[in-house]
Amino acid sequence: MILGHLKNFAMEKNFFSSRLQKGFDFLRKTDFTNLPEGKMDIDGENVFAIISKYQPEPKEVRHPESHGKYVDIQYIISGEEIIGYTNLSDQFEIAQDWLAEKDLLFYKKISNEIDLTLSDGMYAVFFPWDVHRPSCRSVPGIAVHKVVVKVKL
Repeated sequence: MILGHLKNFAMEKNFFSSRLQKGFDFLRKTDFTNLPEGKMDIDGENVFAIISKYQPEPKEVRHPESHGKYVDIQYIISGEEIIGYTNLSDQFEIAQDWLAEKDLLFYKKISNEIDLTLSDGMYAVFFPWDVHRPSCRSVPGIAVHKVVVKVKL
């Protein structure tokens, strides 16, 4: 897992793979003001983005998740949310296995979870060995405008 702010990307970019850089370049160069919600192509199925606007929910109703084929760059355009994070463990019981259909695993219960608070301009990168619980409410009433860039391994 990597946590950062897009304003620092120029100093950090050499530490990222070319595919991750492609995702970050999309975030840096795109004006999201009038873009509709939904999927946006960046580099076919290798790199694409999902834009959404929503009200974060209480943490206890959100599901911890991980992915098998894609890395997530979760970027907050505006608003604030908490994303829970922990390392993947074979001790975590799977609640729903949608790896084949949606590249998504949901877990019943996890341990050693820490809360990351992301706000405007911040991002978190989650690898397949990172369990994360996105879209959790930090402050009631604050809407989130977010982009999740999916980068194929």
